[in-house]
Amino acid sequence: MATQVCDGPCLRPVFLLLALAAMNRQVLGMIAAALLPICAVADELQLLNFDGAQSGVPKGFVTSHVGQGKPGEWRVFESQAPTLDAPENSSNDSLVSRSVLGQISNSPLQTGSSLCLYEGVEFGDFAFSVRVLIGGGSFRQAAGIVFRARNPKNHYVLVINSLDGKVTWMNILDGQPATTWNTSGTLNLPKGEWNTLRVVCRGNKMSCYHQGTLVSSFIDSKHLAGRVGFITYGDTSAHFANAQITYTPIVILAQQLVMDMKADWKRLEDVQIFARAKPDEPLKVVGSLDKTKLGQVATEVTEAVVKTAQYGYTHGDKTVTVILPVRDRNGDPVAAVRTVMRRFRGQTKKTAIVRATPLAKFVEKRILDAADLLR
Repeated sequence: MATQVCDGPCLRPVFLLLALAAMNRQVLGMIAAALLPICAVADELQLLNFDGAQSGVPKGFVTSHVGQGKPGEWRVFESQAPTLDAPENSSNDSLVSRSVLGQISNSPLQTGSSLCLYEGVEFGDFAFSVRVLIGGGSFRQAAGIVFRARNPKNHYVLVINSLDGKVTWMNILDGQPATTWNTSGTLNLPKGEWNTLRVVCRGNKMSCYHQGTLVSSFIDSKHLAGRVGFITYGDTSAHFANAQITYTPIVILAQQLVMDMKADWKRLEDVQIFARAKPDEPLKVVGSLDKTKLGQVATEVTEAVVKTAQYGYTHGDKTVTVILPVRDRNGDPVAAVRTVMRRFRGQTKKTAIVRATPLAKFVEKRILDAADLLR
């Protein structure tokens, strides 16, 4: 099986037909992007419980400390906690021996906030709930959940405070509360009892619950997606259990385009889109019918296609593979599409490239630059 790069003149008739459209690429791209079909993606449930996890920070989580003082100490251990199916308002009813995550240090030298963030996925629209138990603290007794975290210093939090009996929502910017809201009055939030915190996020709307009861809703657009996790303040020690998140998976444009192409081109066996996350990084797969290939580094042939604005071509007995450049609104090659189609009798290299070219144009009409593919 041979692989080669062929130059553009073999497709001059096609490019002549597209010349006028290219002059208005930006306008066409904006119109086409607005007409993109919305793909209905089913919600998925992910449990972040710690049953079976070994002692220490559980796999997939990263701890950090913001502010002055001694960092917290996070680890998994056995404790009495509610069952997974216990009602949200059950408190200390139906307790069984479970693996829980705890921030166990209550040193008076701790004056900042200790975080444990789940690194696996960024979430946009979701419902995130967790059981929280305040274990102690001489100066602070506040702990809860972190959500839509871009990093340890920029996120939202929903916490309970056993000392003042309040549930607090905060928007954290650069490590400091930019906006703070507290429940009115005093709630019964004694240490040593399990509480359920839940937040539901849809776009810029957030609804916050304590023990299954809505305490308030907010509209804020500072953080529209990010990681989730847990937080304690000052010398607070706390336990966390039964963390679960129901979410709508975030689908970037490149992956959406791949799914659309498969639906519209029946002879398409495989398709991948390549782009750079940063200008100094190699091309990587950002859209693929086979999701296990996402993130794979492009071959030298694919890099050459983008660098030279030429075409990659190879064929087997039953399929033909064409790699085409994808151009931005200025006409510069910034990405690539690799297509695998079923061959037909008498097919030549020229006809294979002509058949594959509409897929590259399909992508170009929906982007202004390569960054659009990753949004």
